[in-house]
Amino acid sequence: MKLGVSRDSIKATLTGAGWVAADVEDTLKKVESAKVSQPMPSMATGPAAASVAPRIVTPVTASPAVDTKGSAPQMLKVSDLVSPSAASPASAPAAKSASPTSPTSPTPSASKSPLTGQAPAKNPSFVMPEGIKPGNTFQTSSYPGMKPRASRGALITEIVLAVVVVIVAGFAGFLFMQNNSLNAQLGALNGQSSGVNSKLSTLQEQVAASTTALTAQVASLTGDKQELQTELSFLVAPSGAVPGATSTATLNGIVSGGGKTSYVITATYGAKVYVANSKAAAVIAALAPLMAHAGTASTSTTASSTPAAPAATAQFTGVYVPGSDAITLTAVNGTAL
Repeated sequence: MKLGVSRDSIKATLTGAGWVAADVEDTLKKVESAKVSQPMPSMATGPAAASVAPRIVTPVTASPAVDTKGSAPQMLKVSDLVSPSAASPASAPAAKSASPTSPTSPTPSASKSPLTGQAPAKNPSFVMPEGIKPGNTFQTSSYPGMKPRASRGALITEIVLAVVVVIVAGFAGFLFMQNNSLNAQLGALNGQSSGVNSKLSTLQEQVAASTTALTAQVASLTGDKQELQTELSFLVAPSGAVPGATSTATLNGIVSGGGKTSYVITATYGAKVYVANSKAAAVIAALAPLMAHAGTASTSTTASSTPAAPAATAQFTGVYVPGSDAITLTAVNGTAL
């Protein structure tokens, strides 16, 4: 500020070198509140300024000392403007004190500045460094080791993200284990379902077979019932039958008799029914092959008699009057007479 550099240029240069803007602003306010009044540096003007290096009378502490032997001026750095306590330990060097042997540099006062540390000595003359240019601008060196400070909000965000990742990973692992368990249970249930389906198929086959057998038994019992009712009708007329009215009946049995006697049909349940048309030639031709053949007795004491051949079972259909024991045959084994 004593060299005429504007406040905005100082702030922009310091923040560009890596300093936090809040710290820079706080330091500038402290410097301004100290109300240090020093004469502004006067730049040489006129035609001689182009050939003579400019000189100022305002001293600056922590700036390079003037080489009394005529060496070239040094570059002004930002670290020269900052006290050792405010500068970074890795980048800001310790402030240099003015040379005590210089005849024109009296001992500075003990007052301190928040920005420069030691107060400058009064009225030393030095060569304007090449970095200082008209227009309140100057060059500064960069701080390669300076790193921006991580904000507390970014740190909290990273911690929250890490916790979320851990929670999501744990939940994914839990879901994976549950999925494996459910798959195992599903496999076991599928095996049990296959066994149940096999047993059900076997039971269905057994039910179908039982149904078929029962159907056959029912049909057989129905036929037996009809046969028994028919045989009984030759002995007793059924209720509701018209006296003298004829009816058609079918019997299963064996035939016997013949010749001078009438043919007799012995039904399944033992009822004996006489054939009314036993003398008819068609009846004789149909019933003769079904007769039982008796064996011929031998007169020899050593010869045995031939056993009688059993009579063949046949189906007889005819017309009869319910309550009578005689039937007029109309068909034998389905063949009409």
